[in-house]
Amino acid sequence: MWRYQRPGFKALLLAELQRQRRCRQFCDKVLRAEGVSVPAHSYILSALSPQLSCALSTAPAPPSGQSQLLDFQVFGACTLVRLVGLLYSGRWWERGRRRGRK
Repeated sequence: MWRYQRPGFKALLLAELQRQRRCRQFCDKVLRAEGVSVPAHSYILSALSPQLSCALSTAPAPPSGQSQLLDFQVFGACTLVRLVGLLYSGRWWERGRRRGRK
């Protein structure tokens, strides 16, 4: 059996997903807290959080070409931005230092 594995594929995939989010490309969800909106992909949210997966699967789909707005009032804007960053990178950033590294 022959197998090919592209070097750096995981890093490339992760970088591309982050780029698409920053450019709002294919983002079908907008998360909002304290007036700050953060674009996201429902497949990333649902793949990494069972709670979000359940919530997204029961919510009605937005009209074609439009993003669904999800309001988060449980935490602040900074936490929301960091949380989405965690979902897209696997790292939690805090002011002045980095966490999540081994």
